[in-house]
Amino acid sequence: MTDLETVRPPASSLNTRPSAPGQDEPTIPLTGIALVLAIAGLLLFMAVPSRPLDAASLAAERVEQEFNRALGELRGAISEYHGDHDVWPGAEPAHVANAVAANSSPDARFVRQLELFTDESGTTMPRRLSTHSFGPYLTHGVPVNPLNGSSRVRILGAGEQFPDEPAGPWGWIYSPTTGEVRANVAGFLPGSGRRIFEL
Repeated sequence: MTDLETVRPPASSLNTRPSAPGQDEPTIPLTGIALVLAIAGLLLFMAVPSRPLDAASLAAERVEQEFNRALGELRGAISEYHGDHDVWPGAEPAHVANAVAANSSPDARFVRQLELFTDESGTTMPRRLSTHSFGPYLTHGVPVNPLNGSSRVRILGAGEQFPDEPAGPWGWIYSPTTGEVRANVAGFLPGSGRRIFEL
């Protein structure tokens, strides 16, 4: 036996730490995987062509957002009134103690029932009372339709269907029989291209 063989320790004694089964192979740290995924996502984002937004496109998107907000606000108020009273606003009240409210026009009744305080039957008061604890559902009035600048509401009569095309000076067309409301505007939304009167 040579001197080198007597000095060299056995191979098994070089690794003093016991290794668990399956840990002999090198592993990739999680930070490395996250870094690779981040770089791949960035490259993919840069490869997809983005739509250029000029001033006209931005203006069209802003108008569409304002329109969706106004229509959503009006529909939300109508739905909330129906949830409280089990009838749609503007409908002829079944039992009304106030003769003035009973004889008022549907459009005036519709606006008052959404903007003022109401009781269970739908009669209105300008201030909250113990008997008039519902509402108001529109604290800033009927929203303006940003596509034609009008907040007026055309109320369809009992059994009257929606017209085939919008017409007249109204911002909205509403049916107190079904609770459906539409924007009284022809054409298409500038951003998405959807037909406005069918929304």
